[in-house]
Formats: sequence, C-alpha cells, structure tokens
Amino acid sequence: MDPTLIQRSRYVLKARVRRAQTCPEQLFFSACRHLVDWLNNHAIFAPIVASLRSRLPVGGVDYVRIALADVRAGKGKIKIEPQIASTLEDHAAVCLSVVSALAEWDQPEGNRSIVHFLQFILTGNDRPSKYDEGLELIRDVAVAGLYEYLDEQIDARNALYSVLLKYRTRCEWFRRERLRAVVRGLEGKKGERALAVDLQEYIFNQGVEFSIEPQSASGEVDLLLRDVDGRFLVIDAKYVAADAPPSEVKRKIAEGLHQVSRYCSDYGQPSGFLVVFLDTSLTPRLPLEETDGLRYLRVKGTNVFVVQVSIYDAPSASKSGKAQELMVDREELLKLVTEFSTEAASVSTG
Repeated sequence: MDPTLIQRSRYVLKARVRRAQTCPEQLFFSACRHLVDWLNNHAIFAPIVASLRSRLPVGGVDYVRIALADVRAGKGKIKIEPQIASTLEDHAAVCLSVVSALAEWDQPEGNRSIVHFLQFILTGNDRPSKYDEGLELIRDVAVAGLYEYLDEQIDARNALYSVLLKYRTRCEWFRRERLRAVVRGLEGKKGERALAVDLQEYIFNQGVEFSIEPQSASGEVDLLLRDVDGRFLVIDAKYVAADAPPSEVKRKIAEGLHQVSRYCSDYGQPSGFLVVFLDTSLTPRLPLEETDGLRYLRVKGTNVFVVQVSIYDAPSASKSGKAQELMVDREELLKLVTEFSTEAASVSTG
C-alpha cells in the first residue's frame, strides 16, 4: 500500500468523525449512520469494527440494545446499567454500540429519550440534562472514543502493509536469483520456510519489533508481530514452484488464505497478511476486493491482505512475449479454502 493511501484512509476517517462531532444536532443521527456505513464497508475498518462487535458487553449484558428496544417500544422508564469499561478495546466496543444505536434510530419522536439513556450508559450519570448537552456528551465520549481506537489500529496494520510492499519491490528488482537459491536452503530450512526466514530478516531490519510464536492452535505461523499495545499481526508465506500447474497454484493460494484466517481466529485478530512467492511464469489474477486502494479477500470474517512476490527468472520484455495470466474465480478459490478447512477439522478431531 502506498503511504499516501494510508494517509488518505486516516484523513477520510477524521473527516467522517469530524462531521459527526460538529454537525448541527438535527443532522447528528444521519452523520452517525453515514460514519457506521462507511466503516462497515472499508477494507481496514470493517474487520476491526466486526471484531469490536463480537466482544462481550461489559458485565455480559448489552444495555445499549436493551435501551434501543425499550425506547422503540415506548417505555418511559427502563432498567439499564452503565457500561464503564476497564480496557481500551472494551471501551471502544461500547462506543461503537452507542454510535451504531444512533445510526439505527429511526423514530425522531424518541430522540430525547434515546440520547438520555445512551449518555447514562456511557458515564453512569443519570442527572437530567438538556438534550443538546446529552448530544455533546455522546460526541465527546462515544464518537471521539471510537475514533481514537480506530486511528491507533490503522497505524500498525498499514505500516506493516507498506513494509511488505517495499519488500516485494526489493525482491523483484534485486533479489530474484538469490531468493531462488534461498528456496534450496537457508538457516536449515527449505522452500517456503526458508523464504519466510528472509521475510523475517527484512522486517527486523526495518526496525519493526516482533515476536515469533512457535505454535498456535492451528500450527506454526510464519511470522507473528506484536504492536506497542500488544495486539498481534499475522503473516504467513506460501511458495509456488516453477513446475506448478495452474491447479496447484490455486491450491497453494487457497491453503495460504485458509491458514491466515485460522491463525487470525486463534489470536483474535480481524485481519492478516499472506505473502505468495511465485517462481512461475503464471501471474495469478486474484478476485480481490478494493477500497481506498487497499486490496484484500474476505475469508470467514477475516480480511486477508495478499502480497504476490515474483521471483521467476523472467526473460527480458522483448523476449518474454505476452504475460501468462491465470484468472482465479472467487467461488472456486473460496471452495478450495473450505476444503482445506474441512480437512483441518477432520485431522483435529480424528
């Protein structure tokens, strides 16, 4: 990902949040709706907000949903408790619930009631307040709290993606022959495990601190990074040999997508990275989605960002002729991913 695209995502996030924080009170509910819709459809933020939604509410009871349903039903006094979180992730989850509730709200006659109950859930302050004061409190706590969490999240993942794209350029411009030699053996490893060592060394040399966990519930992950807040970033590598037929190319990529998805599930992460080393003249055209310049494939609730690295000994442009593209159908690819998932499940229970 180009750093300017990273900056664009951050700029648009800030602009959407600023609109919700500064718009006239008559437009606040629609501004929340626009913000939530945008987050739900963004390559980076969609899996993050999905992960926040999956967190258990503070105390195990979702009082935001209770308030939403009871105010819709016209109940004047409802039994709810504040959701005061002890961690940043839980607080962000509460903030998202509140903003999402406002985005869903479609009964203007109940605006004052829902604002009153939501500000109580956020702060525990049940003192009667003016409508505009309640809105300002929600803007200051819920909207700002959600923004701060998302802004922190975008740094680690996008900085890593930028590093991976820089690694791809370095490999394709300067290291093709050396990496083909690496496949034959490096640090006692061969094939994609040896290539993973080269990738680990490169990331380490970029000043990115990481730890490599020897085992997850699904097996050994190639590279597991921790950011400054202790969150995991998952990277897995796959190698496609020169003599691989088209069917094997597809299976290798599908296997990598499956493994990244499983590793992300093991470590509770909404997204991960797959680096595919291609020592073949075939150029896979993957059915990746794209939002704001970010390219990824959604696999079982996980956004897998794919970086293809060609280490093929290609002839010069004048001698190579037309590139051999391998079109990969989305349904076919996801079917292969499902097959790997089924195989893994049968092994673990067998």
